[in-house]
Amino acid sequence: MTELDVVLPTVPEGQQFQLALDARIDWERPAGSNPWKVGMAEWLRREGKTIIGNGPPRARTMLDLHIPRFTEMASYSFLLKTHLSSPWGLANHDPDYTVAGHARQARRFLDYAGVLTSYVWPSDPEVPTFQPLMYPITPVELRAGMVLGEERILTNRSGRYGWPDGSQADVYVINAQGRCVSKPQTRTVREDGRRLIEVRMPGDHFAILVRNPDG
Repeated sequence: MTELDVVLPTVPEGQQFQLALDARIDWERPAGSNPWKVGMAEWLRREGKTIIGNGPPRARTMLDLHIPRFTEMASYSFLLKTHLSSPWGLANHDPDYTVAGHARQARRFLDYAGVLTSYVWPSDPEVPTFQPLMYPITPVELRAGMVLGEERILTNRSGRYGWPDGSQADVYVINAQGRCVSKPQTRTVREDGRRLIEVRMPGDHFAILVRNPDG
């Protein structure tokens, strides 16, 4: 994996923009409606309402409100546009709404450092799904194949994972059918003085490491 250095373009005051996949300004326009949007968001919060946005923010005033925002998935690469706000994607790229279909999308989301949420119940809802294991999550680091959050780590790649304080974790490996593997291949290792959790799994699996500081 290589790291990409992104230099954000300068946008004139009062303009808003969308970041293209190669860090160019895709388009810009006057942000005249932002005061109204900010006022509405603040009023809803005072009223105790939950606010969720559709699409990444295109102005710093909206970004600074820290509203959770998802993106719809006409293309998996759309997740790249969410990285400056919340790397959250709606599971509507594939019409297969079984648990296995959601698991397949969750793996692909992680290729772009994105977290899946669904808005349609799986067609086999009597089966416990993996999605409750993925939340809550507060992302602090994004990499291809991994979202490291304060509460948990999501990854679709074998490797060694952990937190700066060496917290232990309860590890759940999800197979291609969207089911938890009964005996995941994991072990605790030391690397440069840090305690990490090594996870080994096939390419059609992904893992959820739920932080357990007292473990």
